[in-house]
Amino acid sequence: MHRHALTALLGLTVFVGGCSNGKGVIQELGIGAAYNPREEGNAGTALMYGAQIAVNFLNAEDGGQATFRVISAPPDLEDPITIANHLRDDPNVIGVVGPRTSGEAYAAAGVYSDQEHAGRNAVVAISPTATSPGLSGLNRWVFRIVPNDNQNAKTVARFVLDTLRLKRASVVYKSSSYGRDFAKVFIESFHAGNGTVVSRIPLPFSVRDSLTMAVYAAYLKKLNPDVIVFAGDALPAVQLLRALKTLGVTIPIVGGDDLAGMEAHAAEFSSSWYVSYFNSREVASPLGNEFVKAYVAAFKMEPDQRAAMAFDAAMLIGRAARAVGPDRAKIRDYIESVGKDLPAYEGIGGPLAFDARHDVQKSALIKRVDR
Repeated sequence: MHRHALTALLGLTVFVGGCSNGKGVIQELGIGAAYNPREEGNAGTALMYGAQIAVNFLNAEDGGQATFRVISAPPDLEDPITIANHLRDDPNVIGVVGPRTSGEAYAAAGVYSDQEHAGRNAVVAISPTATSPGLSGLNRWVFRIVPNDNQNAKTVARFVLDTLRLKRASVVYKSSSYGRDFAKVFIESFHAGNGTVVSRIPLPFSVRDSLTMAVYAAYLKKLNPDVIVFAGDALPAVQLLRALKTLGVTIPIVGGDDLAGMEAHAAEFSSSWYVSYFNSREVASPLGNEFVKAYVAAFKMEPDQRAAMAFDAAMLIGRAARAVGPDRAKIRDYIESVGKDLPAYEGIGGPLAFDARHDVQKSALIKRVDR
């Protein structure tokens, strides 16, 4: 697939006779697959694939009619603000799943709330994976369906203390707002549970060389913590663990959802855990099982949590459009009422219910990487 296809924000098209606006205009439900072509991994692909399965399910509920379909924004649009402008200004778009990352959500939030036109053309945006606490209550039009980093850091602290029963932690964190905030909340929660933080180690954003990792590894070997709590993504975590392995040291590692990429190294580092919103091998609901089967059949791989969350976000917007029609403001109000005036939506990643700051009210799980 051409890389620009993955940068697209996609739309679900609702044809006249499905969710028409009464004026003969085709309605489109935007789905975000916020993919950075310089980003490592397949995050954009996973989001896009999850959205496609949602489209298939929505159509199946209509008796197999092509009520919904996936369309892409122009392939030359890569910047999240430009993409958001394109979707907001398209009168057919009734909702957006995305942006994917917290940084993209910050950048595009004002576009989706249409600050430029005092909200006249605002469109709801549901992020399937953005976790920054700063997004809480950012504006009336932005929602997310995963717990924020503060919640996740507290969950990690409880897991290390109560499940692993480990008391001495070294905290290694990426030198970014995410890493610093996650580390701060974890340390506070860990101390509150009588845990001891033996070191807090900032990891420069650009560190990738083996020599530097060897220095970090030697320091950790000397400290001999029970566990490494890692607030960063999988690649530097793998490099650090390999450097420790060279020194004959094995230390379990626990981190946020950014460590989901450790699954690709499960055979090498099985003593690894991360915050998870969906586990395709431990599905709790019939809809979740159907999703996994459909995903594997369509794409010949198991879905990750990004695909699952994109599926839930797309299904929620689809349900809203069916309940209230294609009016953007009514769709936003419907989604805001989920878990309050309306029942929680039973997503495959757990029930969705939003608080006054548009944060989802559910807990993350801690998952061990599968060998």
